[in-house]
Amino acid sequence: MTDKGYGIPALRDVYLEGSWVLGFTIRPDSFTMRVEFVLLPTHPAYRKPQHGEMYSYRRGDLSFEHFATFEWKPAGFRPATDAKGEVDYGSIDLLQADHEVVQIEGDFGVIRVMGGSVAMNLLGP
Repeated sequence: MTDKGYGIPALRDVYLEGSWVLGFTIRPDSFTMRVEFVLLPTHPAYRKPQHGEMYSYRRGDLSFEHFATFEWKPAGFRPATDAKGEVDYGSIDLLQADHEVVQIEGDFGVIRVMGGSVAMNLLGP
């Protein structure tokens, strides 16, 4: 597992294919995905994985703001609920950034964001 960066500096040292999408917030000028991120050992917030876990997980938001266009083609996927009652929408299978367009694919469908800014913010300690 190596740092892909995904063409977005904010996603350096993150492994998206092992991360879980927990929810979505859509507003007129912003789109946020709540994600249980997998942090690579080179990430400043990396911690040794907890007992029984393969990766160092950290909850946070992947936010897109002030974009020109937002498109979402849902896949009809029903979210899963784990033993703790938490819902997840699967993982991020693909994230590509090409100039001003970011395309995200997963069980939740295909999302395309054109223009604007992208930020990743980790929550809690």
